[in-house]
Amino acid sequence: MDNSLLTLYFSYKSATKYVVDWLFSTVGREQFDQVHARPSTAEIVNAAILVRDQNLPVPKSVLNKLQDILKKRREVHSLYIERATSDNQEENLKHKAFIDRLEQTYQILSPLVKSTQSPLVQIGKETETTSSSGVNRYACLTDLDLTDRHEPDPEARNRDTISATNTPATEKAEQVLQDDELGEYIELSLLVYNLDAICAKVNGFWADAASGKLPIIVAGFLTNTAYHAAKRIIYNSPGLSNNATLIHKWYLTKRDFRIKFTDIPELQHNYQRFANNLGLMHYWQILHHCRTLDGYKNILPTASSRQHPTALIHKLVDSRESYELDDLAFDKMQESMRHLLVSGRAISALEEESMKAEPLLPALDAALRDPKSPIPTHLVFGMDMLLSTYKSFLWPKEQTNKVNCRISSLKFAKDIINSITNCMPFLEKLCWCQTPDHCTCPYKQYICEFRSKLELYVQEKRFDLYYQAPWVASGHMIEILHLSMDKGYFTSTTLF
Repeated sequence: MDNSLLTLYFSYKSATKYVVDWLFSTVGREQFDQVHARPSTAEIVNAAILVRDQNLPVPKSVLNKLQDILKKRREVHSLYIERATSDNQEENLKHKAFIDRLEQTYQILSPLVKSTQSPLVQIGKETETTSSSGVNRYACLTDLDLTDRHEPDPEARNRDTISATNTPATEKAEQVLQDDELGEYIELSLLVYNLDAICAKVNGFWADAASGKLPIIVAGFLTNTAYHAAKRIIYNSPGLSNNATLIHKWYLTKRDFRIKFTDIPELQHNYQRFANNLGLMHYWQILHHCRTLDGYKNILPTASSRQHPTALIHKLVDSRESYELDDLAFDKMQESMRHLLVSGRAISALEEESMKAEPLLPALDAALRDPKSPIPTHLVFGMDMLLSTYKSFLWPKEQTNKVNCRISSLKFAKDIINSITNCMPFLEKLCWCQTPDHCTCPYKQYICEFRSKLELYVQEKRFDLYYQAPWVASGHMIEILHLSMDKGYFTSTTLF
């Protein structure tokens, strides 16, 4: 499906928000259902009735927006019907009822459009009244006509559409009405395809890192950024942060119709782990078993033992058959993660924030602590990305990549230790130390404490599958680099 559906959807959603904000600032949102953050079309009709009963003037701009909503919502519905593979009479009736209620709202408000003087130009007592907290801030728009005189620039519209898919933390990510099922499905489709697109992009980073085009630490930084971006997308998608809800809505309903967004280049790729291959359901089930089945209550003593990635991590095959190969690797890594949550981590002494180096651990810890809590979608997504990036780095082509990221992170820490050792004589001279053993230089002590933490990190004997994962090892390197720069900057700027 091309951008026409998405453009229409965002356009009518923006107009809907305008109308909803005016209605509830006029009659008061507190008079309606407070359980849901978003109103329903039934509440919109009730609000319009209150406006009519109180004979309140309606700005022309509000009525023009309503006309725009009705026109574009009908176009969206027509596109949906044209592309649906089967005629779902029940859904069509729901969509029609949604439009009918908006039409009813328009019919109620249209006779109330009046030309009145703006309160902002009144003087005396009226002026004082307008400054009070109870004034409707939309009243000054009574005579304003916001009807689009011309069609928007196609290129600008396309840029807005792409921005809407790539910038989730915007106002556009909010669904305006709770009973807009078609709008909800468009949001759902964008979310699922975005998750696959993010994974595909990040897998490419790690393939580049394997071939030497990209430093491991940079690939790790980009992966962290992508994970947090996905997390924002998920939390800006109403109700979909609960992975069980997402599973039900995506895999168990509306399977006869899929929106493809074929004109959005960022969403065109071959990785379809979530969209077509039950990735969201499969990993959710394994994580659910981790906290509910008796077999997972005791962590095996071998959870931190050496494991061989090439024996457990298979090539990136995007099909449901690949889950059979992946289950053992996934199981090994989740067990190591649960072991770390109990035994502790040497990298924690070098972290600015708790578990900052391994962003999946806090989500897993929270899910394990409360077995009845929903498993968050970002955890399921992150676990898939942990495994897929492993495959992309280990198998960039037909030949296995021999670089072990755990060894790379340990070497990186040792290089920092050696650099600290080499700079000690200069630091002692600057501090006027009599002998290396009798030096009260606070800067030397400051740097030595950092070196001790690095030495403890290097001494940690863990070569389990999880700690050898490229994303995990690069996360450690990022924290070490960050702290090294911080310590070096503080020392040099203080001394000089």
